[in-house]
Amino acid sequence: MIYIDPPYNTGKDFVYPDNFKEGLQNYLEFSQQVDEGNKKISTNTETAGRYHSNWLNMMYPRLKLARNLLTDDGVIFISIDDAEQANLKKMCDEIFGEGSFVGIFIRRTINSGKQDSVILANYHEYLLAYARNINQIDLNRRAKTEEERRKLYPLEDNYLITRGRYYISQLDKGSIQYSDSLNYPILAPDGTEIWPGSGFDDKTRVFRWSKDKVKWGMDNDYIVFKKMSSGWKVYAKSYEFRDNSDNIINPSNPYTSLDFISKEYSNFNATPGLMKMFNGKNYFNFPKPVPYLEDLLLYATKGNSIILDFFAGSATTAHAVMQLNAEDGGNRKHIMVQLPEPTDEKSEAFKAGYKKISDIARERINRAGEKIKADFADKLAEREIPLDVGYRTYKLADTNFTKWQSAPTGDLTELQARLDLMRESSNDNASEEDLLVEVLLKMGLPLTTRTKTVDVDGLHVYQVVAEGDSSEGQPVLYLNERAKPTLEQLRAIITDLTPSKFVILDDAFQGDNQLKTNLVQTCKSYDVELWTV
Repeated sequence: MIYIDPPYNTGKDFVYPDNFKEGLQNYLEFSQQVDEGNKKISTNTETAGRYHSNWLNMMYPRLKLARNLLTDDGVIFISIDDAEQANLKKMCDEIFGEGSFVGIFIRRTINSGKQDSVILANYHEYLLAYARNINQIDLNRRAKTEEERRKLYPLEDNYLITRGRYYISQLDKGSIQYSDSLNYPILAPDGTEIWPGSGFDDKTRVFRWSKDKVKWGMDNDYIVFKKMSSGWKVYAKSYEFRDNSDNIINPSNPYTSLDFISKEYSNFNATPGLMKMFNGKNYFNFPKPVPYLEDLLLYATKGNSIILDFFAGSATTAHAVMQLNAEDGGNRKHIMVQLPEPTDEKSEAFKAGYKKISDIARERINRAGEKIKADFADKLAEREIPLDVGYRTYKLADTNFTKWQSAPTGDLTELQARLDLMRESSNDNASEEDLLVEVLLKMGLPLTTRTKTVDVDGLHVYQVVAEGDSSEGQPVLYLNERAKPTLEQLRAIITDLTPSKFVILDDAFQGDNQLKTNLVQTCKSYDVELWTV
C-alpha cells in the first residue's frame, strides 16, 4: 500500500523540480524558495502563469514511479483538495488506467468554523484510491461493531455459542428471476403444502433456496416455520458467525465513500495528540489523524504488508503502522520519504532544533514508538514476535565508488588525472558502513537487510543475517581498505564462516595481484562466489 499527502497547490505550497544530487542549499534555490542571496522568495502562486502545470509536472513522475512500486494487489491512496482534485483524477486515470479506479472517499477536515465564508463553508477534502491491478486487489471489509451486530442479529437459539445471534428473512421472493426448480411446495409442520406464491401456476414468486438446500436447512435448523392468519410462512436464519452453508464468517460491511466524515478523522483532532507528544508544542501544521491512517491500513493491508509514504511530513503513516501492529499483532513495515524541506526560522520547531520537516518526523517516530510500547505493554508481552518500532535512516547520496568521468576531453593531463583516480576503487572518506549499504544494494538486497560484525583471525568482517537469526551460508564482506589481509586470514574467513559469497574491497589488496589470484583459487576450492568491488 502507498499513501501520500502531497502539497495541495494552494498557492502557499512549494512545488519543486527534481535534482537528487544536490544538497539542501541548492535544493532551496532550485525549488525557488530562496534566491542566490539566501533570501526567501515566492511560492507557486496562481499568478505564476503555470499554476496547475507546475504542480502536475511535479506529481506525474512520482505517481508513475509509485505505480511501478505497487505489488499486483497493491493500492495507492492520495489525499487532495478541490484545487487539483479534478486534474489529479485525470492524471491518475492515465497512469493507473481508468479501470483501476477504486473510488473517491470524502474526509472531514474541520469540526466547525468558517462562519465568515461568503459562498460555501468547505469542511472536507478527498482521498483518491487506485489499484495496480483491479482484478487482483484484496481489500478488507469493516468489521461490524457489537452494537451493530446486536441491532442486526436480535434473536438467539441453542446455537448461540457456535453460530452467534441471528435474524430471519422470508424464503420466498418476488424479486428474483423465475425458475421452475425454485417453484415447489414445502411441507409445514402440520403437513400443509407451502408454495412461494399461490400455487405452481403462480409465476410471480419463487423460493430463494433449492429443494436440496431447504432439506439441508431443515436438518440443520436453519429453517423457521411461522403460522400466520393467512397461512404458513417459511423463513431462513442468518447467523452472525455462520453463512447459509454453515461456513465460519466474520460479520462485516464493505467500506463506503462516506466512512471518513465523522469528526474523529478531522485535522483538528490530530493536532492536540501530536502536541501532547511534543510536550504541548505545535511543531507541525495540519497533521493527518492517526485513526484515519489506521483505518486505511485496516482496509488495504495484511499483517505483513509494506506501506510507503513519499510525502511523509510528520510521519503520521509510520505512527499508524506501529500502533496498528500493536493492536492487531501485525508486522507491517513502513518506508517514509521526505525531502529536506526546512522549517520556518520563526517557528517553534526551528527554535527547538528541528531544522527540517524530516527532523520532526524522526523524533515523532521515536516518541510514538516509546508511547505505544508503554500503552500496549500487557498486550505486547503476549506476542510471539516482539513489536518492532525501530527504523533506519538513509539519505540519498552519490556513490562511494570511483566513477569514470565520461565528459570528453582533449587535454592529456586531464585524461591522465582521470586514469589516476580510477586506481582507487572507493572514496577514501567513505566509512565501512557507507560502503556496506551500497554494496548490499548492488547485490540486490533490501535496505532492511540485517548484518552482524564478526572478527576472524584479526579481521573485522560483516556477515548477512537471514530470517531466524541464521548466518550460515550467508554472504560475507570485507571492506577495510586500510588493513591488507594475509592469505591465511582470508582463508580463515572462507573456512570458518562458510559463506556462499565473499565480497572484498579491491583497494584492500593494495596492489598485491598475487594475493588476489590466490584468493580466487581459494574461493574456487570451497565453491564460494567471489566479488571484488
